[in-house]
Amino acid sequence: MSASTTARTTFQSSSPSTAAPVTTKSNGTRTTVAPTSIPAITCSQRNASCGDCIQDINCFWCGADDTCKDYQATSNLIPDCKGNNWYWKECFVAGHLLIYIIPSVAFVVLVIIGCCVYCLCCRNRRQKSYESGDKKMQKRREETQRRNAERRAERRIKTDAIRQKYGLLTNEDDAEVA
Repeated sequence: MSASTTARTTFQSSSPSTAAPVTTKSNGTRTTVAPTSIPAITCSQRNASCGDCIQDINCFWCGADDTCKDYQATSNLIPDCKGNNWYWKECFVAGHLLIYIIPSVAFVVLVIIGCCVYCLCCRNRRQKSYESGDKKMQKRREETQRRNAERRAERRIKTDAIRQKYGLLTNEDDAEVA
């Protein structure tokens, strides 16, 4: 072998699925061979179990015949599986049940949220009516206290006048009247 014919082969990869062998000759020239790609696994090749099948978003597991089939995202129904025993994205609940369960749960949650909002609004309205009632009661109480203070002052003046008339005033009382 001569020095010009010896070659060293290495692999350069830009992604995990493709590898392009690069051959470098002793004279410094490099040649690249076309990359080979790993063929994609189709749904029909994922028939081992439901868990293997649903790993691919484009596949669904048919429980009636235990096969993995292609899921067409353009149609909402699964036509190839008998008895509505199909699983998509999970293996715990059959897909046809999810069609009923998810909207029902969403409806119940929305009703609960609506009831909570309604109760909060009623509570706020009731709170405001209590506050306005409290303000009215406070005004009445203050007005009553003011009138009672005026009456008390008038009664004291009359009482002091009667005491002065009959000479029942003490020295402390004299200072208040004068």
